[in-house]
Amino acid sequence: MSNRPVAAGVLVSTLTSLGFAGDPSIRAIVVGKEILFHQTGPETVGMYPASERPSFEFQSRVIGSGIGGIGAPVVSGPIADHPGHNGGVLCHDKEEDRWDYGPDCQGWDVATRQELDALFGDGVYTFAVEGEQIQLNLAGNLYPAEPPAAELTGGAWRDGEYHVSFGRDVHLRTSAFGEWCGGVLEAMVLSIYGPGYASFCERFSQPDCGEPRAECVFDGASMLAGGRYQIDIEFTRVSDYHDSLSGLPALFDGAFAAAFYTYDTELHVNVGPECVGDFNSDTKFDLADITGFIGAFVAMDDTADVHIDGLWDLADLVRFVTDFNSQCEG
Repeated sequence: MSNRPVAAGVLVSTLTSLGFAGDPSIRAIVVGKEILFHQTGPETVGMYPASERPSFEFQSRVIGSGIGGIGAPVVSGPIADHPGHNGGVLCHDKEEDRWDYGPDCQGWDVATRQELDALFGDGVYTFAVEGEQIQLNLAGNLYPAEPPAAELTGGAWRDGEYHVSFGRDVHLRTSAFGEWCGGVLEAMVLSIYGPGYASFCERFSQPDCGEPRAECVFDGASMLAGGRYQIDIEFTRVSDYHDSLSGLPALFDGAFAAAFYTYDTELHVNVGPECVGDFNSDTKFDLADITGFIGAFVAMDDTADVHIDGLWDLADLVRFVTDFNSQCEG
């Protein structure tokens, strides 16, 4: 099933990152469908081949802090029986401290939209949690009209992935969310994760609409040289939302509940080397590095565009000479 972290999950990114302490506390109950896309260029967004990975996911989660000891929540509704259903009993993910659908606590992925809708229909989904019943109406197929796309600055697209030089920030601006402020609630969540670094930005259409785009700057100083990072851009439309589960026991204080439809576009960012003086990567600083770099520079090869800005200019030469002379030590 899905291996994407909950940081890329709809409407719950803030709650799941705060690490609440104290008594067990439920913070969110959510059910929804998500369709995954893949961006490989400035204007190229499509779906993964079905043979490569499934792109259609059902999510059903109870999220909180210290809730591993509560009775396993159960979800029921218009769900067809299938090998991963387990009677609707949710699975506890200890790392994320949430209860989730599916045998691996990661939701349930399928290869086609038809299969997703056949297994998980429109209608009312009921969560049984500690003797309480919480109902959410997942209906209307309220997916955004278009999948989100990233407008990136700071680097360049190469071979289907985005590349930045070491230490440079990645600036992301989304495409327009056409249905923004058109329904119960909409959300845009932008997240990045990879070696030693994870971060996110988010916007909601309530209480103030504003521009139907989101922007975020991911910190280049926090990304490791040679690291590969995944960015997720989620556009979400909500069909049912309760911002307060009033009248329930203290376990539910401050919790919200939502039913949603999401388009999620993912892309990958590669960070360049910290030092380019050892151009041949053989731990030597010699004539071979100089001739190799000059040859690549004259040929306008990507390897000599050390600032990854689509230019082969004096800045690249200065960077190489500086790193070569210092032997990557200063």
